[in-house]
Parts: sequence; structure tokens; C-alpha cells
Amino acid sequence: MAPITRLKKSGLGHNSEQSTLNSQQLLMNNQYDAANKSIAELRSSMEQSPQKALENVEQLRQQHRLMLIDNAVTPEVYEHLEKMTRVLADQCRTWQKRKDRKFSQNTLKLIDQWQVILIKEPQEGLKQINKVEQQFKEMLLANEVDIETYSNFK
Repeated sequence: MAPITRLKKSGLGHNSEQSTLNSQQLLMNNQYDAANKSIAELRSSMEQSPQKALENVEQLRQQHRLMLIDNAVTPEVYEHLEKMTRVLADQCRTWQKRKDRKFSQNTLKLIDQWQVILIKEPQEGLKQINKVEQQFKEMLLANEVDIETYSNFK
């Protein structure tokens, strides 16, 4: 955060100008702190639901842009916040890829197990496949898997 700019004593109006400057700086500090808190909360939720965290990061980035447009933050503060949210968005995407990869690996393991069951007990295997297909549909509706992952399963 940029230090509070000090005005030289120039006679009348100094206290008023300094007070206004201090109030503006305090407001920016509060908004910066609130943004940092939001980023920390998103970071902590990232592992559980990276896709939802990414959506929230994008909303936060939009809020930061609006704050810059409204002169609620300085360009320097905005750049710092943008860098932090960009890094967090990249981390969310990485977590989502890991989650999708793990999900795909688990699905492949299940398919291998079903192949064995289908050979030995075809009716039981079909029941399990239908059950998992229903679970996939529910996961898609709950936004726990993306459409691409669901399509790959089908």
C-alpha cells in the first residue's frame, strides 16, 4: 500500500486538505483490507470447490475494476489486487484440472472393475453402471463436474 502523502504546510487550509487526504487514504486502506480478506477466503475454499472459487474470483476482479473506475482505489492498488486475483484464478484452474484428472482416473478404475463384473455377473454390472450414471447426472446438476467430464463419461 502506498504511504499517505504528506502535504507541506502552506498556510490556510492545510488541516482540511490533510484531513481529506487521510480520510481518502483510510477508505482505500479499508477497501484494500476487505479485498485481501476476500482473497484469503477464496483461497481457503479453492481445494473444496475450485470451479466455484474461480467464479467468485472473477466476480471479485470485476468489483476491483469498478472500484478503479470509481476512483475508490489507486491504479497501483488495483494492479496489486489484479495480480493477486490473477494468481488465485490460475491456482483455481490448476486445482480444477487436478480434480478432473483424479476423477477421470477413478472413473477408469471403475470401468475396469465393471468389465470384470460384467463378464462374471452381467445383470449386476448393468445395475451398477446405471447407478453411477445417475450419480454423474446429479453431480452435473450440482456443478460438481463440468459438462466435458460428463460427456467423456457418457
